[in-house]
Amino acid sequence: MARESLEDFLSFMSEKPRTWDWDAIVAYDRNTTNDLLMQEYIERFKSDAYFETLTFAVPITQGWQISEGQRLDKPRLKFEAADLGDSTADLSMRIVGGGQFHVGLDLNGGYRFNSIKLADALNGPVLHVRLRLGKTPGHIEPVYKGEAKVVIDLSNPTWDFYLPFSDLSDLMAVEQIIVEGGNDSQTIDVLLPLQTETHWFQYQPMADGSVQLELWTDGMDGALRIEPECADWFLAKGNGTLDLGLYTPAADGSDSYAVVVAFEPGNPRGYWWTYAILPMPYLDVAPIIENGARS
Repeated sequence: MARESLEDFLSFMSEKPRTWDWDAIVAYDRNTTNDLLMQEYIERFKSDAYFETLTFAVPITQGWQISEGQRLDKPRLKFEAADLGDSTADLSMRIVGGGQFHVGLDLNGGYRFNSIKLADALNGPVLHVRLRLGKTPGHIEPVYKGEAKVVIDLSNPTWDFYLPFSDLSDLMAVEQIIVEGGNDSQTIDVLLPLQTETHWFQYQPMADGSVQLELWTDGMDGALRIEPECADWFLAKGNGTLDLGLYTPAADGSDSYAVVVAFEPGNPRGYWWTYAILPMPYLDVAPIIENGARS
């Protein structure tokens, strides 16, 4: 299909207003805007200001999940769906302190602690606020010294928020078994998935030996890619680093394999997740299998 010419576009725009009943439309590249917002988010780490801590209880099937003294880090804004009819954004804040307690009932009806999880900047869950921008009040402040702030009113109840209560121990058990025979012994890693997988990964090997994992699931209109920032990532096994689905093996070559787990929060009735075992150095098996099938 041929691209629309400038003359055709100008003719189309001159017929009638094309602003969907808005006074004006200003278009930004979403990826570039999100990169700028990430830099602005990093800049705010120079400050020690935090929100007040949160303490609340949420009833679940087997008792309550209690969040006590949870401290939120700086909020990060990211635009997700760029649709004039239904634009959405995600405001996320990591829990960098406090605790999560799973409380149930004892046989005599008293309260008992079933699990205790302490949060820090590395393993804390993330509080997400999903905004429907078309229904969220806001305004643009007057220009001052060459700058104008865009203000979004979060006091209006036209947004949803969720805070995941799961971590790696809810999804998978990782154990080691030592097998001895004669004067020799060997350690065997045992991985035991505890929940049914609902998602899958696509893999992209990188030139430096790292592997980029993309999280996918079934959507209403087919396969749906989950943005890396919208998932919780865990490194169940491995000596390298994991950053939003990018696994980089240890520089000293001590990795023989790695196990990466991704969990999508937001489902109150179960777990949205999957895991992958990555041999190190990474072996892309697709060409091998395809070549073997043709031979």
